[in-house]
Amino acid sequence: SYTTLKSNFFMSLVVRDNKSSNGSSAGSFVSGGNADFYGNGTGSLPPYLDGQLRRSSGTELLTGSIAYNYTFDIGTKVGVLGTWHSGKFYELNTGWNAELGLGNGLDVSHPADYAGYREGDWNLDLSLRVSHPFKFGKKMVFEPFLQIQNLLNNYDYGSNYDGTMYLEDADGSGNPILIKNPNYGQRYFGWQANQPRTAAFGFRFAF
Repeated sequence: SYTTLKSNFFMSLVVRDNKSSNGSSAGSFVSGGNADFYGNGTGSLPPYLDGQLRRSSGTELLTGSIAYNYTFDIGTKVGVLGTWHSGKFYELNTGWNAELGLGNGLDVSHPADYAGYREGDWNLDLSLRVSHPFKFGKKMVFEPFLQIQNLLNNYDYGSNYDGTMYLEDADGSGNPILIKNPNYGQRYFGWQANQPRTAAFGFRFAF
């Protein structure tokens, strides 16, 4: 960071290495709400937990922020605020596991097999604020301002990607029927984690 008579600047960088020992929170409980990873009372670890020290979903390796303010000789103030992050991790899974449940049916309580993780897109979100004070007398100040959020109108999808490779991998008898998920690896505007570009006009009155 640095500061002068007319400007100031600040920048931060955070380096992360978020991992979990036995997988992330997703899939830790069966559909019935019991904290039994396998779902049949045996306590055995399913393939979902084979990947030790997995990346934690929804986190990133790098994040940071910047802030810059400048005041012109005529009194006009310009400020820029930015936040950014590297691509957020999201998990990949193959779909429902082929283990058989009661009556040789599909064991829907079995967590989906973990197949690794991928990294989403980086994102930079900038905001801009411009203002100019008008002084009346010795104490009164009227300062209109224009503020724009998400100046570049970047879409931040966060970790909202479809990581399911197959919709299912077994029928009711345990026979494999690999149906590729048509939405695998896709992202949608409805998953946007930040707001589109918006602008607001206001004023500050001090006396």
